[in-house]
Amino acid sequence: MFWLSSCRVLRGLMAVFGAICFLGLSTCTSQSATSKQQLVTAENHLAAGEYTAAATIYKKMLISTTTPIPALRLAGLYQTWGQPEIGLTALAEAERRGATQSEIDSLKLSLLVDAGLWNDAENTALVTLYDDPQNPQALATLTLSQLHKVECYLAAETATRWQAVAPENKDALKIRGILHSDALLLHKVSPEYTSILDSCSPLGSDLSNCMLPLGHNLLRESNWALAACTFKQVLQTDPTSPDAHTWLGEALRRLGYSDQAEEHLELATRLAPDSPLNWLLLGTTYIQKGKSEETEEVLFTAHQLDPYSPAPCLAIAELKAQQGKYNEVDIWNKAALERTPEDIDIWKTVARLYLERNLYQETTPDSVGQYAVMGAVALAPEDAETLMLQGWSRLYIDDMPGALFLLGKALVLRPDLAQAHYLQGLAYQATGEPEKAQDAFIRAADLGYAGP
Repeated sequence: MFWLSSCRVLRGLMAVFGAICFLGLSTCTSQSATSKQQLVTAENHLAAGEYTAAATIYKKMLISTTTPIPALRLAGLYQTWGQPEIGLTALAEAERRGATQSEIDSLKLSLLVDAGLWNDAENTALVTLYDDPQNPQALATLTLSQLHKVECYLAAETATRWQAVAPENKDALKIRGILHSDALLLHKVSPEYTSILDSCSPLGSDLSNCMLPLGHNLLRESNWALAACTFKQVLQTDPTSPDAHTWLGEALRRLGYSDQAEEHLELATRLAPDSPLNWLLLGTTYIQKGKSEETEEVLFTAHQLDPYSPAPCLAIAELKAQQGKYNEVDIWNKAALERTPEDIDIWKTVARLYLERNLYQETTPDSVGQYAVMGAVALAPEDAETLMLQGWSRLYIDDMPGALFLLGKALVLRPDLAQAHYLQGLAYQATGEPEKAQDAFIRAADLGYAGP
């Protein structure tokens, strides 16, 4: 009887354990299905450009699961969204959760490059290359890092290795071709580069005359790092070239090396004191460095050398705004508008200065901000950005219906105009429509604009 009773107890316990196991399996299966559905939903949002919604799902998954998958997806999302610094934080969480090195490495290299963290990018690339010397992404990252640090000789060597493992990569061809003055490689880059080479070196052997035009083309591409190395090559053969010093200085300023930029631009003004461009770019560098007294003198020299150009006037207006001399801001902005009455970009630039700095007003009889906005509208009444600026100006006078109408028109023309969505959110907020405001703010954020 004892044995029978024990068997019954044992069967009962087995039944209980079986039920527990069954319930656990159901829960796990249910959680797995839910996670898969969440990932699918997030991917759909991502494909539609609804980054905020996708990020929200991944963040919820981080709370409910311990796998690295949502953190990895979140890191990739932030890269696509143009927020690489936050992507690196998500990637660190994925690593903490046990993501493999192969899952981490490629994305980490991309995020570091996008974030412009060149020292970290270089170190990470070197670690990768230690294990995999022919990794093309690591070689590309190392080349770009060396270029952005203006280590041109090292970049030339690394570009050779990169192009050897990626022989058809256009960027590798361009960088190696320029740093090694290799016409054969540059002809493979694009017809545009072939045209440049044919005009400056018809025989295709000596590229010394091609470095300046190649550098200018890189400036048009906003390829500041490679342009800097190109102009450095020019200065090796012609140390007194004012053009090379001017554009090397500007490239260095764009890369964040303001001290070196200042040195080259000051030398350019000594080599070519009659060039208004040299003085203007030097003044722009001084503004960036906060040298207000020197800036005024330098920009006024640029203005005297080219009194009909709006560029020095705009730069002086910016300086006066930084100094809080708002009456003088009006004078120089009006001067800029008078010099190019048909240039819509100048009118937009002036209008933005007043709107962005909260200087816009319509109560004064001679409001330059209002004049600039209305002038832009007159020149381009169906331009989306112009309509946005006009709608923005309505916010300043509490004309919310007018603002919403104009911003709506702008967004019909350009649904991707992120700032217009943000301004629309402000207008909805002011009219007591929080849900519409939130939708507009989210759309602005999805398009890359989170506010001033």
